[in-house]
Amino acid sequence: QRATSLRRNVPAAGEVIALPAPQRFTRDLHETIVNRRSERRFSTDAMPLAELSSLLAGAAQPAQLSDALTLNIVVNRVDGLPRGVYRYLPQHALQRVRSGDYQAAAQSAALSQDVIGDAAAVLILSADRDQVLAQGPRGYRHVLIEAGLVGERWLLGAGARGLAACPVGAFYDDEAAALIGTDPGSHWVLHFAAVGTRAP
Repeated sequence: QRATSLRRNVPAAGEVIALPAPQRFTRDLHETIVNRRSERRFSTDAMPLAELSSLLAGAAQPAQLSDALTLNIVVNRVDGLPRGVYRYLPQHALQRVRSGDYQAAAQSAALSQDVIGDAAAVLILSADRDQVLAQGPRGYRHVLIEAGLVGERWLLGAGARGLAACPVGAFYDDEAAALIGTDPGSHWVLHFAAVGTRAP
């Protein structure tokens, strides 16, 4: 629950949606790590909400180096969850930031890469600048490593569940911040990661 700074970053208003209980995956961890590959093609099928819930629970483990991260989700095709932009809350819930179709906006923010536009959901990691800088000279390094840890847990969780996933490091900072409803001067976007059902 300390893996994000959501207690400081939660918007004043917005519907809170409880997520189903996460499910543990049973695939062998070593096998999952060895076989993990980035996949840039997805089917048009919706992703089950239970899978997204489990991915988020796995990614949002207690922070090891920095607690300045926020997990944001752009939902395009998830069964039982309306399209829109959400913020993950420590009590294993999503808070709606904005409703509607943001698939094209997410793709545009990520340099028009199809892997982001075609995904069922997109994880966007961001960090509170003041919290990062408060940690001193190593704060920026620590939050980047923390983002890498969260992103890798997201990717391994997707692979363990038979989903396709791909990280993306290229994006327009201002567009990405606007997409998730933050001020780019005070909240830095650090990472994108797409997920969806595998293409046939």
